[in-house]
Amino acid sequence: MPIQNLSKIFQPRSVAVVGASINLGSVGRTVLENLQRAGFAGELYPINPKYESVLNLRTYASIDKLPSAPDLVIIATPAATVPALVGDCGAAGVRGLIVVSAGFREVGPAGQAIEADLERKMAKFPDMRLIGPNSLGATQK
Repeated sequence: MPIQNLSKIFQPRSVAVVGASINLGSVGRTVLENLQRAGFAGELYPINPKYESVLNLRTYASIDKLPSAPDLVIIATPAATVPALVGDCGAAGVRGLIVVSAGFREVGPAGQAIEADLERKMAKFPDMRLIGPNSLGATQK
């Protein structure tokens, strides 16, 4: 993989969390809380059509509703939703993705099909970089 756009993952100025939730213990909420607790200084965009706000941040229904394309999108939604979300991110101009979601090839044929679809979506956006699926994220010290 070329190193172009890896800075969007490791040094983002803006991050969207797809699957951000008000539910304690949910993966999306935990990711958003961790970004806040770590003192992330950039723009944070929770994405979830069910809520108007999550953790006191205005929440957006989808990637295409954001004021601008974030550097990084962290996806924490069911595996079956990920390929379409990747397509939405690519169309919006997102260059860095982390897919926390599980349920891909490790669960058998159905998951393998979802992962193949994810790979087809990624191929349409050669400038977009991906960590995951089944990722715990990325950190820089």
